[in-house]
Amino acid sequence: MKSPPCVRLGPVALQILAYLTTHRNAQDTVEGIAEWWLLEQRIRHAITEVKSGLAELVGQGLIVQSTGRDGRMRYRLDPRKRRTVAQHLESNTPEPSAVPACRARRNDR
Repeated sequence: MKSPPCVRLGPVALQILAYLTTHRNAQDTVEGIAEWWLLEQRIRHAITEVKSGLAELVGQGLIVQSTGRDGRMRYRLDPRKRRTVAQHLESNTPEPSAVPACRARRNDR
């Protein structure tokens, strides 16, 4: 078995290669690659992340899911959890004073 190449490719280069792997005859301009190929890769990645986030929120009981008439899942905030959600958002928002303090320490060096 061959060992992987030693050259490390950047994230955009890897996204282009991933697209070309699944679309073997693809070719496009720089603009087309940016608009279509990379956008498609980012959407796929975002969908995976959104599914994971939704599963976490449903599992915690913060949002509820229901099936629409078209058979697709819909998600909404559980109105009984508004206070809990507000607490989550408040506790996970960085304090504004934390950022300047870090910058000041860096500048003191």
